[in-house]
This record gives sequence, structure tokens and C-alpha cells, in this order.
Amino acid sequence: MIALPSTAALEQAYEKLIFARPSAPSPSELALYSQWSRLDPRLAELIVEYLFSAWKSIDPMALRRALLQLPWAAAFAALCEFVLIRIESESEDSRLFHKWADLICEGFPCGSDEQFFIGLRQIGGKEMELDARFPLHAYQKWGYLARENLVHRQARAGFSKATRLNILEDLMARLPRIRTQDYVQALEGSVSDRQAQRDLEQCPSLKAVGHTRARYFVPTPHRRRKV
Repeated sequence: MIALPSTAALEQAYEKLIFARPSAPSPSELALYSQWSRLDPRLAELIVEYLFSAWKSIDPMALRRALLQLPWAAAFAALCEFVLIRIESESEDSRLFHKWADLICEGFPCGSDEQFFIGLRQIGGKEMELDARFPLHAYQKWGYLARENLVHRQARAGFSKATRLNILEDLMARLPRIRTQDYVQALEGSVSDRQAQRDLEQCPSLKAVGHTRARYFVPTPHRRRKV
């Protein structure tokens, strides 16, 4: 089990990640910080930013060895998913980073569909329910549930197909008709208009009305009876 970090230890982690003072984090420190990130969303953001700028200088095998000694190695893997989103939006290094991250994270046991951030939500509360229904794919891929986007707004974190269906079900419960832009907005811009149209067209509980740019979708009679 990981001991709770002191305020001084967190401050030192921030200093190392932001300013490399008194030095950049070692692989073992970076591994430990990834565990602490489950207690502090801001620390998770800083690790993503640090990896984005410094991953080429980090020894992947040393980092892997350090993570394998810790209980939540998959937490680091989830953070890497956000780095990949960040890299794909701003550079052509995504293929190389993907291989670097795979080398580190290969075989890591996933979480058990648990909250990524510990102590952030009221147990059994509405926010925890929303995390379970609408988790970002970066967390869900590694067995965690959370909706916090750890990359800047221009780089959108995505949702799995199952989560997109949950979001669409929520829209159907709230709106009498759904436009493509309604669905894209609900997904926080994480899919293209083309993908949004495909999801709407393939949903058996919806039917299209119209054939122009003003086209929208309404629940089928079967769907209305269920509601």
C-alpha cells in the first residue's frame, strides 16, 4: 500500500515536474508520483505535461522496474493515454511514444473498474454515478473510472463506444430530438461530425428525420414505450 504523501513531499514533486528543481524526477520518483496522482488531479496533469516534454530522456526499463514494485502500475499507463492524446494533437511522435509506453506498461494488471481518483467523490453520490456511466476511454482502458480530462482543451480525450452509447441514451432521455451537434457537444467535441452521424445512424433506438443539413433523429416508437 502507498503511504499518503506529506504536503512537503507533494511540493517537492511539483518542483521537480515543473521546474526540474533541484533535479528532474528519477524513474523511481516518477513511478511514485504516478501513484500519488490518484490522490491529486493536479499532480496527474503535471505528470502528463512532464511526460509530453521529457519522455525521450526517460529510461523506460528503469521506469518499468520501479512501477512493478508498486500497487497501481496501471495508473501510470492511464496517464500515458493522455500523453498520447497530447502528442497526436501537436506532433508526429505518436508512433514512437506508443512503443515507448508499451515497453513500460506491457502486462500491467488493470484496475477493477474502480475510481481513478481516491477520495474525490462522495461514495454513492451523483458524481460517482456519472464517472461509472461516462468514463473517459483513457481511464477505462486500464480499469479505472473518471471524467477528468488531463490534457489542455485543444486535445480532446475520447470515450469508448460503450460510453458513447450511454451518453446517447442520456440524450434520448432528455431531448425529444437529437441533432448531430447535440451529440458532438455531449461528447465534448471528442468525435468528428462523421463519427457522430455514424453513431446516430447505427443506433436502433433512433430514426432519422430529413435528408439535408437540418436532419435530426428522434426515438423510435419502441423506445418511447420503454421510456
